[in-house]
Amino acid sequence: MLFMLNNQNLPAALLHWDGRHMVYLSGLYDQHAQEDAFFEDLSQLYVQIPSLQKATSWIFKHHYDQKGKLGAAVIYRIYSICDELTDWEAILHVLQLLPHVSLPREQIMVVDLFVRRQANHPKKMVRAWALNGFYALVKYIPENKEEVLFRCEQVLASEVPSVQARARLILKDLKKMK
Repeated sequence: MLFMLNNQNLPAALLHWDGRHMVYLSGLYDQHAQEDAFFEDLSQLYVQIPSLQKATSWIFKHHYDQKGKLGAAVIYRIYSICDELTDWEAILHVLQLLPHVSLPREQIMVVDLFVRRQANHPKKMVRAWALNGFYALVKYIPENKEEVLFRCEQVLASEVPSVQARARLILKDLKKMK
């Protein structure tokens, strides 16, 4: 289904999504990603309408998966409300974006606290990507490298295999950094 979007009907198009089939969101993305205001409008909706955070965060992540970039204002908005996210998939998408974005200095500690809270999330995928978030934040907080190593070792000793797999990838990358 194709939509001609503008700021007024973008929320309606996103609300029309069934919450499961990503082909719908992918179609919206494919049709409108080249429009100047698309990501600005999405980021405003992401901040203003919590029920749209899952859809909008997926589109942001999909954009990076397609080798796209987001402007600094959009990134700022995404992480300005990271502690207010309640949908686990929106949390996951925001964590998955971390390795790809440049955070403004004033958001680094907020994001660090967000990542720390997600390290104990009930969903194993969120815990795995929170661990990856710790690793992504090392470029801003280099002194946390030892903590990341420690957390990875803890994960290898106590977590489910899917989270352990993420820890092994991080440890492999950390060894390359030495």
